[in-house]
Amino acid sequence: MGLIWRETGPDPLGADGEIGFVDISGEATGRRILVRAEPQAGPDASGRPALDERAQRYLSAHPLPLICVSHDPASGACYWGEASAGVEESEPQLLAPDAVTALSQLSGRAGGAWQDDLPEVLGRMLERRGSGHFPVSHFDLFVHGLTDIARSLYFGTDLALLVAEQNLAATEPALELRAGHREHAFLFDFVRFLVAQDLAAVDFPRRLVDWVDHGRQAQFVAPLTRRGRELVQLIQSLERRLVLTGELADAGYAQVAQEAFFGMAPKSLGPRPARIRRFQMALQRRTTC
Repeated sequence: MGLIWRETGPDPLGADGEIGFVDISGEATGRRILVRAEPQAGPDASGRPALDERAQRYLSAHPLPLICVSHDPASGACYWGEASAGVEESEPQLLAPDAVTALSQLSGRAGGAWQDDLPEVLGRMLERRGSGHFPVSHFDLFVHGLTDIARSLYFGTDLALLVAEQNLAATEPALELRAGHREHAFLFDFVRFLVAQDLAAVDFPRRLVDWVDHGRQAQFVAPLTRRGRELVQLIQSLERRLVLTGELADAGYAQVAQEAFFGMAPKSLGPRPARIRRFQMALQRRTTC
C-alpha cells in the first residue's frame, strides 16, 4: 500500500489537499484523507489546528478524516497529527514511509468507516434506511439516481420524495409521507456516504457549506468514480444471478441499476425565457451598430 498527493481547491476546513491510498499495483483505492499544513514546526508542535467555531462545525460534519502536517526546517522532517472531530489530541507522529499503516487506520466520523469490499458497501446501503413514514434506503437513492447511461448520479429531494411516495404506496398505503429534520439529515448522510466511500465525484465543500450554514439540501449531478461504476456492475451481476436462481422474475429490459432521465422544471424558469430573448436581441443590435 502506498500514498499519492493531490492538491485541492478552496476548502471550508482550510485543507490544502488530499492523501490518497494506492494498492500494490499502484491503482488508487478511492480512500482519502484531508491534509492541512500548519505553521508550527517540529515534534513538539500540536497536531490540532486552530479552527474557529464555524470551521469546527464543518469538521464535525465532514465524512473524511483530517490530519495536520507541520514541517521542521531544522531537521527537514514532517510531523502529522489527526484532527478529525471527536478525536482526542495526541502527540504528533513522524511522517515517514512506515506511517502508511497508522494513516490507514484513520476513519471519518460523519460518513462511517471506509469499506474496502464493495459487497460490504452494498450491504451498508441496504441497511441505511429512513423512518417508517419515509421508507427510503441509501440503495434506493443510488440506483434511482443513476443517469447518463448509468455513468453519473443525480441527487435531489425531488427524487427522494418520489421514491418515498412509491415505496409507501407499495408497502404501507395507509401511512402518510412525512419529511422533517430527521429525514433531511438522513438524505445528507447519503451525500456524505458517497464521499466517504468514493462512489461519486461530488463537489462536497460547497454542499457542506450549504448544509452547515444554511440547512440547504444538496442537489447535483455527479460523475460516478471508478469505484461507483464497479458498484453498478456488482448490482447488475447480482440481479442476473437472482434471475437465474428464480429468486427474482425476469423483467426484460427493466433493470435495477439502469439510467433514468431528469430535466429542468419549466415553471422554475418563470418569465426568464422572454427576457433572455430580449437580452440576446439587445446585444445583437449593439454589435451590428
